[in-house]
Amino acid sequence: MVSSAAAPYGYTLTVWSSGALLIHSRGSPAVWEVFLFLTGAVVAFAVLWLLGRGTIEHARPVSHQSARAMAGALDLFAVGVAVGASALLAMIQSWAAWPLTSLGATMLYMVAGSIQLAIAEQREAQE
Repeated sequence: MVSSAAAPYGYTLTVWSSGALLIHSRGSPAVWEVFLFLTGAVVAFAVLWLLGRGTIEHARPVSHQSARAMAGALDLFAVGVAVGASALLAMIQSWAAWPLTSLGATMLYMVAGSIQLAIAEQREAQE
């Protein structure tokens, strides 16, 4: 259960924290700003899919459940990188802060989480 929940849990923490920082910095969003935030996250997923399309099609699943669980347990790195960037992006004094914050948070969480998982998988394979 822990290994399968690690990535969604980390992403939930990332998006919630990023949105909270943005609301703290910019105030409560109008409806259209909520949709900008949503759009930024969706665009990030689409860009990552396009960039990794060949890799995704040939990727093998993580073979060690314990590696996935360890990466999830150490998710502070991926979440921290994404939320740290969100704190900076939330300072943008424009409507552009809404899509850029969710785009940046999503991309950074996915990239940092992938690195974290690859390191955990490699470490598990060496043991």
